[in-house]
Amino acid sequence: MQHNLTLVSAFLTKINKSPNKSIETYLQYGQQLMNIKIPKILFIDHSLIDQLPPILPEYNTIIPYHLTDLYLYQYLEKLQNVKVVTTCPQKDTIEYMMVQCQKTEWVRQAIILDKYHSDQYMWIDFGIYQFIDKLPLTAEQKYEKFSQYLYQIEYQKTNCVRIPHIWNLRLTIDHFDDYLRHHVCWYFAGSLFGGGKNALIQFADTMKEVTLTMVNKESWLVWEVNLWYLVYQRHPTCFEPYLANHDETIFANYKKT
Repeated sequence: MQHNLTLVSAFLTKINKSPNKSIETYLQYGQQLMNIKIPKILFIDHSLIDQLPPILPEYNTIIPYHLTDLYLYQYLEKLQNVKVVTTCPQKDTIEYMMVQCQKTEWVRQAIILDKYHSDQYMWIDFGIYQFIDKLPLTAEQKYEKFSQYLYQIEYQKTNCVRIPHIWNLRLTIDHFDDYLRHHVCWYFAGSLFGGGKNALIQFADTMKEVTLTMVNKESWLVWEVNLWYLVYQRHPTCFEPYLANHDETIFANYKKT
């Protein structure tokens, strides 16, 4: 059966020691996502497969994944001396950065798999329900709002990369300057992006090229959103940014007016 949209997500463990949320909390958030009746390709830590609820198997394709499967894992030793400016060093480890930089590659893998024969694909963080969970609503109201947002997005179509941005995109960074190497740059929100297959493949190709250039020439790695902005600088017409933040606007503003 053909579906307009396939959602792509992932969840790996042992990439950091974040004090804010437990694995159990992320699995609870992920359960809300898995309940949505939109096809999904989910790359899940092999050690968690047995803990996942048997929810809607016709809409959830689970692919067991290992940390060593990350394309950047082979550079782990080379990147051990990376130091970034962060308020949460327990979270922002090099392994965490590697996972974030894998998002475009996971989307590529889902497109190649073509499980649901979709024209549109969307990356969505496994724990993205947290943005809805913060709202002053009942549990039922929260899930209803979450599902409504995603079902509104389901039939949106674009040939570009539809992506939420936070900072002014007219600011220019065209090389690996010190600020970009050491601080998170919120030109884009990292939790969601979607669009047409060709644009997403181009996004993945350029992201991998930019990332490996930083790793090989600079022996450095940063948050994926920093590198996404360098990709945007190269191919701005490939993108269709919309203004949002790390809250419900990331869903609400995806739909084109």
